Amino acid sequence: MNDFVTVKIVGFNLIRIIEKLIENNVCVTNVIKKLKYIKFTIQEKDLIKLDKICKIERKFYKIVQKNGIKQIICRIPYMFGSIFALLLCYIYLFSTSLYIVNVNVSYKSNSTYNVDKINNLLKLNKIESGMKKSNWSISKIQNLIMLNIDDIEGCKVEYNGNILDICIYPAVNKYENSLDNIYSMYDAVIESAEAFSGNLKVKAGDIVKAGDILIENDKGASGKIKGKVYFTATKIYNENQQILNYTGKEYILKDYVIFDKFIIKDRNLCNFKQYLVENCSFFITKNLFIPIKCNKTIIKEVSVENVIIPFSQVENEIKDNLLKEAKQKIQDENTITNITYSVVNENNYTRVDCFIETLIDLF
Repeated sequence: MNDFVTVKIVGFNLIRIIEKLIENNVCVTNVIKKLKYIKFTIQEKDLIKLDKICKIERKFYKIVQKNGIKQIICRIPYMFGSIFALLLCYIYLFSTSLYIVNVNVSYKSNSTYNVDKINNLLKLNKIESGMKKSNWSISKIQNLIMLNIDDIEGCKVEYNGNILDICIYPAVNKYENSLDNIYSMYDAVIESAEAFSGNLKVKAGDIVKAGDILIENDKGASGKIKGKVYFTATKIYNENQQILNYTGKEYILKDYVIFDKFIIKDRNLCNFKQYLVENCSFFITKNLFIPIKCNKTIIKEVSVENVIIPFSQVENEIKDNLLKEAKQKIQDENTITNITYSVVNENNYTRVDCFIETLIDLF
């Protein structure tokens, strides 16, 4: 197996060193040329040829990185003790990760909620510290809570390592008396308004903004107020487009991290002139106490082509995407009463707006 080295040469007019290496049948890759230095990668056996060329050119080279099986083998005696200790640690941590060490129950609500009934239900079914994870799946715990607790709208259950987190969403009756004023959650046009208690501050046809008082507290405040609320999405389209064509070449770098400290950092060099970069991270040791994370970088070579794409060719696609974007802001699509679009052309630019009209409760 061939070993490779990355070398750095400082000086000027260094490109001829590359040319002479190629003339001597030396494979040169990952070339990075700067004003005062040059970096490139060659096989370790070709260092003899590089040494002769540098003596003729009166230049000095420095090895900045070695990649090969020899370097890995040389490190094994020094790493064996650490690897063995780490392996024992993993075995211990893996065995402990199969059990729960703590159960956290929380709730999301503007008012207080007694979680003792949740804790009692969990203890009754032996869902507690020391329980084996495989005994209860997330879906089974959710179903247990939803079927036995009446005053909640939902719950979220997840395992975070050795901890079981349960978040409760208490049910809220908006028609019960509030001890405060009732405010609008949206900018809206009032469609209907009725107060069961308190002073009604709006009527049908009024325009309100988010935060405006709808019902003023007077020995309580409750009621039912609906309004037309508009959700929008906007796209500005330029007919002068750049199309990226993948050449099929790509370069992959992988870095490994423990507690945000690099343990293995990929220092290989990429010489693509035009490229796109995709980044992703994932934990190799999920649910363990030692979080080893891999940061993966994919560099894809591309060529850029300038084209003109008329708006008429992409109009339907843009409108569909805007409709999906606007709908993501709506909690219930059954509240939609109307959908309209606005298209304004100016030179090579086109502005498209999507308006969704909904009829919803304002608080």
